[in-house]
This record gives sequence, C-alpha cells and structure tokens, in this order.
Amino acid sequence: MCQIYDIVWDMKALNKVSNEELVLEMVRRSLLSAKQAHYILDPRTRDDATVQAQADQWIKENPEIYAEMKKRALAFVAKKKRFSIRLISEEVRWLFKSEKRPQGYKIKDGLTPYLGVRICQEHPEVRKFIRTRKKA
Repeated sequence: MCQIYDIVWDMKALNKVSNEELVLEMVRRSLLSAKQAHYILDPRTRDDATVQAQADQWIKENPEIYAEMKKRALAFVAKKKRFSIRLISEEVRWLFKSEKRPQGYKIKDGLTPYLGVRICQEHPEVRKFIRTRKKA
C-alpha cells in the first residue's frame, strides 16, 4: 500500500500527470489490475445520475427487500438510535439469504448510499439518525 502512496506523491502531488496517467502507471507497476483500472477510469462508475438510476431500477426489481430496509430504518428511528444504511443492507442481505430467498439477492455496494438517500427522501425523520459520509 505504501507504494501506491509513493506513486501518488511522486506523480500527482506536483500536478505533473492526469488521473488516467496515474492509474496506468499503477497498472504498469502491478499495483492495480486492468479490471480495477477500468473501474476507476470508467466514467459510468462515477456518474451520480447513472448510479441513482441503477438504484431506482434495483428498487423496482426488489420492492420487498427495499420495504424491509425501510422498515428496519424506521425501527432504528423509533428507538432513537443512529445507524448506517450499510448495516441495514447487510442485515437484510442475511435475512433474505437465510429465510426468505435461499438464493439471496444481489446489490452492488455502490448503490447502498443511494438507497439511504431515497429512504431519507421518503421518510425525512430518518435523516437525523442515519450515518453518512461526505462525498469526496
């Protein structure tokens, strides 16, 4: 991991290279795989509107799972306890894998923040209890 920071410091600290050049150098030094580099450089992975659309589509395809997530969020609010959407996501993933759906369900970890935002939009009282990170 230190090698990554060294490269970032050497190449990026003085604004000598673009992000793309930095990622390609990390691939060249075998610090990133080609798949990781593609993910970092693919603009679709950073586009909030696209990810929000994916989250909306996921909600349409999995309404019972989303309903369970909302139910658990509201339970935390009723107890006046702070929580993270990631915690709820993992709890519901476990519940649906073990009890309701033997095959489980799929959700990209990148979608969970948007599900939290959606729950806050639908239930504003959740906002003061949900733990969030500031966007970089």
